[in-house]
Amino acid sequence: MIAPWGAGSEDLARWGTYVAVAQTAGAIMDTCTRLNEGFDTVAGTRSVDLTGTKVGVSISFFNGDK
Repeated sequence: MIAPWGAGSEDLARWGTYVAVAQTAGAIMDTCTRLNEGFDTVAGTRSVDLTGTKVGVSISFFNGDK
C-alpha cells in the first residue's frame, strides 16, 4: 500500500497501523499452521495495541481440497 500524496502525520500513522495488522495476520498464519485430520488448518487470534488503538485479529482458514 502506498500512502496518498500529501498525507498528514495522522494519515501516515493509520497506514502504519494497517501494515502492522497485515504483518500480525501473517505472523499468526506462520505460527499456527498445522495438519489436522489430513486437512491444512490455519487458525489463531492476537490482540495488539497499535498507536493507542486496540486491534484484534482473528484468522481461520480451512483447505478442504485434500
